[in-house]
Amino acid sequence: FLGNNSLTGRLPDVISRSLKTIDFSYNQLTGSFPSWATQNNLQLNLVANNFVLGSTNNGTLPSGLNCLQQDTPCFRGTPE
Repeated sequence: FLGNNSLTGRLPDVISRSLKTIDFSYNQLTGSFPSWATQNNLQLNLVANNFVLGSTNNGTLPSGLNCLQQDTPCFRGTPE
């Protein structure tokens, strides 16, 4: 658990394949998502950071991520 620790900077380009759960929530992380962020066997929480989605992907999250918290759906429709 690395959430709420005032971490800054980018996510690492490489992580151990043996990691199953990573919580980087509520920090000040920036940058884009590394390729490991969508590993099927990884539970990842990136809520409340400052990531950029970039103009090349039209503001969409990487495949496998929902609201920056993998395996947790969120409301994506228009508020009523």
